[in-house]
Amino acid sequence: MKTYTVTKRNYSENVWDEIAPIKLDIFRWRDNGYEPDVFVKLFHDGENMYFKYTSFEEEILGRYRNTQDPVCDDSCVEVFFYPDGEKNYINFETNVLGTLALGFGEQKEGRALLEDNPEIFEIKPSVKNPDEYTGDKWTMEYKIPFAFVKKYFPSFTIEKGLRANFYKCGEDVRYPHYGMWCEIISEEEEFHLPQYFGYLDFE
Repeated sequence: MKTYTVTKRNYSENVWDEIAPIKLDIFRWRDNGYEPDVFVKLFHDGENMYFKYTSFEEEILGRYRNTQDPVCDDSCVEVFFYPDGEKNYINFETNVLGTLALGFGEQKEGRALLEDNPEIFEIKPSVKNPDEYTGDKWTMEYKIPFAFVKKYFPSFTIEKGLRANFYKCGEDVRYPHYGMWCEIISEEEEFHLPQYFGYLDFE
C-alpha cells in the first residue's frame, strides 16, 4: 500500500515550496496517449488539510458551475478518502473552475450528495474563465477542515490517519483520461473502489 506522510505546517504563501509532491502517474482504461503531468501536495495545521494540485495541459474543459454538477466530465481533480475501518468514504471532486461535487456512501451507487457549503473549503482555482486559458498549467487549492471529516466520521483522529486516493480525470473532454496515485485493478472505468486506496499518515 502506498503511504504519504502529511507534514504539519503553518499556512503561508511559500509553504508549498517545502512540501513533497505526489505524482498522479498511473493512467488506466484509455489508450489515446494522453497522460498529463499532474501533481498534488498536501499538509495540515492541526485543524485543516490543505491541498494544491498542479496539472500541465495544453487544453482544458470547464463547463459546470453549479455544486453537484457532473464535474468529472470536465478537466477535474479529485480526492476520495475515509478513516481506516469505516465502510463509507467521501468523494471530493473539483473541476478546473473550482466547481465542487461532494458525495458520501459505501459504493458508487446510492451515494448521498452532501450539502455542505463549498465556502468552508476555500476553493481557489487558477482558471476563472476557460476561454482565456492559454495552455500551460492550471492549479487548484482548497482546504478540508478536520471538523468536516469528523462530522461524517466521528471516530476520526489525526493519529488514525486516512485511506485515500487522488485522481485526475476528464470523461467528456477531447482526450478522455483517468489518472491516479494508487492503481485501481478493474476492467471498468471506475474510481469508486476504496480497497485500492493508499494511506495518509499525519505527522
